[in-house]
Order: sequence, then structure tokens, then C-alpha cells
Amino acid sequence: MELFKITTSDHLRHLWLYILVMICLPFIIFFILLYKKGLFEPNTALLVGSVFFLAYSIPILSLHLNYYFRNRNDVFKYDKSTGQAIYQNGKKEIKFNVKDVVKIKVYKSWPLSRNGKPVFAWDYYNHSVIELKDGQIIKLSSLLVFELDKVVKFDNTEIKKTLFAWMR
Repeated sequence: MELFKITTSDHLRHLWLYILVMICLPFIIFFILLYKKGLFEPNTALLVGSVFFLAYSIPILSLHLNYYFRNRNDVFKYDKSTGQAIYQNGKKEIKFNVKDVVKIKVYKSWPLSRNGKPVFAWDYYNHSVIELKDGQIIKLSSLLVFELDKVVKFDNTEIKKTLFAWMR
């Protein structure tokens, strides 16, 4: 039985592109200003850097925190051989099988749905909504289970393409 829970490596898998861009941003701004203006102007660099930082950081960090707070104490277990799954949310435990699932919707960004390269750092984020026959709904973020449709092989899985995969 495979066990899924949020670990440090899950955080790094989602944030590596963001961290790389934030490390390279000062150098990129420096060389762009040298190329365009012929000299480095600290005020222009600070303005451009601040605008880019805010425009890039607010969406990625809000999405990451949304996913983390949604599934921070959750555990998902899945047995491929039997099709049995267990979802634990604190004290609540839901056991279900392949036959108990009405449908699974996986919300992915356009590049992730095509197995392409990410354009933005938030393209790595995806989440799944599992609807069971008894009316229960389970929401799994990619911090907990990355690309559920590739881990769990159910027939009734539907991939929804989205620009920004915010969990409701």
C-alpha cells in the first residue's frame, strides 16, 4: 500500500522553479539594465524587481498555502493490486474502493495536462476531487498526491485544464 503525506520534498518539488527565478532575478535585472541603458540604475532595478517579485510571488505563495492548509494533516493510502484506498483527515477516515467512486476530476494547468514544461511556477500545482457514491467528496492537493490520475488508475477520471488550479 502506497502512503502519501506532505513532506519537505513535496514543498521543494512545487517551489523549485520559484526559488530558481528569485535567485536569478537580481542578475537578470542587472544585465537587462546594462544592456538597455548602458548603466545600472538602482532605483529602476528596485522598481522593476519589486513589481516582478510581487506579481510572481503573490499567486504562487497563495496557491501553495491554499494547498498546504487544505491537506497539511491528511494521509492518503492506495493499494494498486486491490484498488482499495484510505483517506485520513485528522480523526476522520474514509475507506473506499474502485467501485465506490462516481468520478474523479483532476484540475491541471495546460502545460501539466500535456506533460509539457512549466511556463510559470504555479503550473506544477494540481488538485483532484473524488466523488464517492455515498455523497462524500475528497479533495487532494498535489502537495499530498502529485498527479493523482497517474497514481490511481480509475476509468472515470476526467482532466480539467485550468490556468490557475485554485482549490475551492
